[in-house]
Amino acid sequence: MKMKRDFTLIILYIISLGIIFFIDIHIPLGVAAGVPYILPVLITMWTERKIDTYIVGGLGVLLTIVGYFASPCAGGIEWMIIFNRALAIFVISLNIAFVISRKNSEEKIKSLNRELNHIAHTDQLTQTGNRLLFVKTITQELEKVKRYDTPLSIILFDIDYFKKINDTYGHDIGDIVLKSLCEVVSK
Repeated sequence: MKMKRDFTLIILYIISLGIIFFIDIHIPLGVAAGVPYILPVLITMWTERKIDTYIVGGLGVLLTIVGYFASPCAGGIEWMIIFNRALAIFVISLNIAFVISRKNSEEKIKSLNRELNHIAHTDQLTQTGNRLLFVKTITQELEKVKRYDTPLSIILFDIDYFKKINDTYGHDIGDIVLKSLCEVVSK
């Protein structure tokens, strides 16, 4: 699914760059000829790969330069046309920076969400699933039991006299016992 979406976007980049270049060299747009190349750069916001933005932006800059020499108004060095092509390249560069910045922000948000999810579902001391994860998991498993009419087994156990360990040896030793027990059970 993802590969199909990426392929579709690549085709969209090529088509949009081609259309813009065709218009650029066949219609003397004059001052704003390179600005439409920002559209394909903005389309790269919907891909996860940063390289797409760099490639499409680089092609936009290159086609802006080639478009100057291939357009009907080429040959005459009018400072206004050159200035506006340079301005278009600057705008394309700004859009590349914007899209890359946005992608970096999205990556950071995804990373922070993964971290928050881990914190929300993990006991800090034992680094095992907490009650919230237990309730979520047991709810999902019970839904599967109902949907597929399959058996379900649950093993629960209690540490006998754990309060006595804490009272006799202290909470630090009790923490070590809990961590050790969780490591054994996890294996």
